[in-house]
Amino acid sequence: MLIRSLGILLFITSFFLSCQQQPAIVDDDPVIAKVYAYELRSNELQDVISEAVSTQDSLAMANAYIEKWLREKIWIEEAEQKMGTDAELESLVDAYRASLIKLQYENRIIEEKLDSIISDREYQTNYETYKSQFTLDDQLIRCWIVKVPRAADGTAQFYKDFKKGELESVSQYSRLYAELSYFDDPSWLTRDELEKIVPAELISKPEMRQKANFRKRKGEDYYFLKYLDYKDKNDFPPLEYIKDELKRLILHRRKQKIIADLTEQMYEEKLKNNQIQVFTNPS
Repeated sequence: MLIRSLGILLFITSFFLSCQQQPAIVDDDPVIAKVYAYELRSNELQDVISEAVSTQDSLAMANAYIEKWLREKIWIEEAEQKMGTDAELESLVDAYRASLIKLQYENRIIEEKLDSIISDREYQTNYETYKSQFTLDDQLIRCWIVKVPRAADGTAQFYKDFKKGELESVSQYSRLYAELSYFDDPSWLTRDELEKIVPAELISKPEMRQKANFRKRKGEDYYFLKYLDYKDKNDFPPLEYIKDELKRLILHRRKQKIIADLTEQMYEEKLKNNQIQVFTNPS
């Protein structure tokens, strides 16, 4: 093993040195290794060697690849000789090839024909149809959150504007004083996500349900929260929260319809042209 590996390594070394010292020759693709009728050529070897590594590392990578390639081809040859023309194996190979070709063609057709634009109305229709398949395992909240130091100026006036939902005033104040702000088109948060922003002891489920506004103190900071919407565990999730899942569902159904319609179209065409024969009494 050591002598053979050394021979391979010496050959690879000379091959790499020649590549570095001589201009590249177009269509020059010498055989690097051979076992039975299988041949490993230089182009395949070069494809697996990164140009970013050193010559020493390249030699090691090349030697490892050749050793792996030789063992794989020996196994394939051994398996083919021992298995022979096994009918079951041939049937599996044919079925796999047919399935692979069919899948590749379906993907090409879908890529050509799929319309991925989904209207708000279609989202809403599918939401009403399938929302019962989705239930929440955590509370969901939409809210405004602003955290400011207690020493900040004008917190009383800010709280009044905050409760009224005056976005411009809240934005201006937050730019000046807020250590954290979350109110510009807020998305849905789970209870766990909310507790990573606001201390858990400041969060109250009744306040969520009532869509309340409040200012609470924690240490040297004020937390201002304005609950906009709330969903409890086991409720149906809001459309916005499962929109990605609905999109996947809608597009999957469209893909299925494209293939089903094309299948029927091809079938009817072959039937019309008398290219389909069904033998009810085979002889």
